[in-house]
Amino acid sequence: MGLFKKLTSIAVLTAVLISSSFTTVLATEPRTDINSMRAHGSNAFKNDYSMWASTIKSHIYNNSDGGLTCLSVFGDEICLEEFNSDFSFKSQRELPMELPIWGGFFSGKEYNFIIFGQTNSAEDNSAEVIRVVKYSKNWERLGHAELKGANTTVPFDAGSLRCSEKDNMLYIRTSHEMYKSKDGLNHQSNLTLAVKQSDMKITDSRYNVSNISTGYVSHSFNQFIIADQNNNIVAIDHGDAYPREIVLTKYSGDAGKAKFSKSVSNATIQKFDGTVGNNSTGASVGGFAETDSGYITAYSYDSKSTSGSDPSIYIAYTDKKSLKTKTTQITPSGQPMGTPVIVQNGTSGGYIMFNPKTNLTAVTELEDTLYYATYSSDGSIGEIRKTTGVLSDCQPIMYNQKAVWYTSSINYSQNDTEPSLIFYTLDQNGIDTHKIY
Repeated sequence: MGLFKKLTSIAVLTAVLISSSFTTVLATEPRTDINSMRAHGSNAFKNDYSMWASTIKSHIYNNSDGGLTCLSVFGDEICLEEFNSDFSFKSQRELPMELPIWGGFFSGKEYNFIIFGQTNSAEDNSAEVIRVVKYSKNWERLGHAELKGANTTVPFDAGSLRCSEKDNMLYIRTSHEMYKSKDGLNHQSNLTLAVKQSDMKITDSRYNVSNISTGYVSHSFNQFIIADQNNNIVAIDHGDAYPREIVLTKYSGDAGKAKFSKSVSNATIQKFDGTVGNNSTGASVGGFAETDSGYITAYSYDSKSTSGSDPSIYIAYTDKKSLKTKTTQITPSGQPMGTPVIVQNGTSGGYIMFNPKTNLTAVTELEDTLYYATYSSDGSIGEIRKTTGVLSDCQPIMYNQKAVWYTSSINYSQNDTEPSLIFYTLDQNGIDTHKIY
């Protein structure tokens, strides 16, 4: 494998260890006074990355009351906020972290899941490195699964974490730094888990060094996973070495099963120039979705330089049966764009959205101009429209026939010292904003 350039720092949160027999409600009592709301940190533009992704710390989902619940990570606590259908504040409470490192969240059909982790520098095969905790929809802790050892020194390292489910099975795709190899280095790759929801047993896992024929990607800097309508598990990885490409992996017929196939099929979405193992690929992946006939991948890519100073937006359509892929560049070169986001509106299509970079020399700066367009089931793109809005690491969802997400940010140009919290709703008629504070 190519040499993985270590992150200079890893955000490690204060651990709050909770007994596995603890089955009562863990969250604090809800506070209903909006003046008691805990101020958000900024998540503006955190969907964007230039080299490797990060774990997602902002989430939104439909709750049983017909409103919205937002989950955000602040320090050593998880903040749960509920809003009514008109976006008015309803309540806020906190949930403690169980292990020091945040992995991710998934709102399933019957349960909520949070994934935590901790480092294992001693390379101890008996050490817990990933914990998957199951909660009721009312946030009662119902059990957990533990992954131990797993060739892991740092879980979720230099990547993200996403989940999908089918029937009784939960599937997790993430990343990890591995045990030291023969060359004396700790390399990074993807990691995949299958968890049976009924008894929270890990039924299968992929974490050892392998090759793309088993779904292994090294280094893998972003991960997506879906269980599709045809009972396939399909994943996307952003690889810089083996392979050096955005690659789709399909575990045919495995969705709903406890085990992954021994062999899988693959499709190249985008090959990258440059040296194998060079972390700079000039690309970032922002969205993955299923359509009636295929899969949609949205990404930015600078085809002229691995530095990514001039990334354009691309959308790729991969046919479900043949896995043949057609890519379309939808913004011109010379107009650098941030990582795109897509929101699926059923399997007939959805929306793609992206914020532009400000200029070629300050490629990490984005602006609040928002471009958006519809995509169809065959990957074709509608008219690209322009409005004002800020994307974040909160994956948009469809709510009342509109795409909705939230962004918290500080407007320094107006001398703000505290972040504002804004819900955005988007449809073909444009965007609406709902400012909470």
